[in-house]
Amino acid sequence: MNAARVPWSHASFLVYLGGITILAAMLAFLSVESGQNGAAGLVGWSALVLGVLATLAFLARRNRRFVTAGL
Repeated sequence: MNAARVPWSHASFLVYLGGITILAAMLAFLSVESGQNGAAGLVGWSALVLGVLATLAFLARRNRRFVTAGL
């Protein structure tokens, strides 16, 4: 497998910034939901978030957006 070498640009910066923003938002969301629903709710919401993000990653990979899929 060949690694995709992407030059640093405004577009790649925005992709990384968006990935970090989504990560922070999901961690905050899971923290709030675990406080309201307990351990079982945390597991359920975590599985749902993982499923949605994995689906989005596979769709990005299918559309040949490898940097976005890798985040």
